[in-house]
Amino acid sequence: MSTPTVQDRVLKVIATSKRIPLETVTPDSSFESLGIDSLDRLNILFDLESEFDIEIDDEQAKQVTNIHQMVDGITQLLEAKNAAKDAASGASSPAE
Repeated sequence: MSTPTVQDRVLKVIATSKRIPLETVTPDSSFESLGIDSLDRLNILFDLESEFDIEIDDEQAKQVTNIHQMVDGITQLLEAKNAAKDAASGASSPAE
């Protein structure tokens, strides 16, 4: 079985947090279409922070209105986290 993608994990967290069937949550879903209100958003943010071991900026999170934006934002945070981890460990990649 393949490793779940960031998108797969985000969709699962949202479905679990909101207690809705996973198949009803798609990358194109808006929060509004899923009935996600401000309290749900907070709960989902906490769940996503735990799932990915990242910190999500509250102000940036308020700008997110759909699943696609959320996946993109988390992907960027993960890339930054990995880059920082690589820099801290002294790993350097050769310039190409």
